[in-house]
Amino acid sequence: MVTNDNPKIILFSKFVKEFQNETDRGAAILAAAMLDQKLKTVLQDYLIEGKSTDFLFKGPNAPLGSFSSRQHLAYSLGLISEYEYNDCEIVRKIRNDFAHKFELEFSFNDKRISDLCLNLRASTPGDRESFKNDRRFLFVNSVIMLYMHWLYREESVRKVRLTSREWEVG
Repeated sequence: MVTNDNPKIILFSKFVKEFQNETDRGAAILAAAMLDQKLKTVLQDYLIEGKSTDFLFKGPNAPLGSFSSRQHLAYSLGLISEYEYNDCEIVRKIRNDFAHKFELEFSFNDKRISDLCLNLRASTPGDRESFKNDRRFLFVNSVIMLYMHWLYREESVRKVRLTSREWEVG
């Protein structure tokens, strides 16, 4: 048996296992939380280290305390692509719908959720058309692909981390 002791791979494997076994509601909420956390890490590894950056992420009124604010800033700084940004936006909307609907039968088969899933752009194994009737699969696959794209993004971002500088006057 081959084992991998890479902490990123171990965490990713645990996430995938739990994610795939969740209810529809649980999957939507867990997916957004995992992507949100990854965006936070990518941003923290890019921005200048220090108290000012910490302030952006911590506390009840943190400017970068939400998934939405993190995805907007990450895209604006060029840390995620337009496709990644758009898929994040869809995942966030799906999460919000699941978090705020109290119907017990609410699922990926709901018309609005189903339509959102069809707009996800992650590649699928084989022909995407063959999965058009399995919206949950499209969602799960898209989240996994997005997370895989970001698995080592912070290492790349850290190489170009912002640093404080002095600006000349005039």
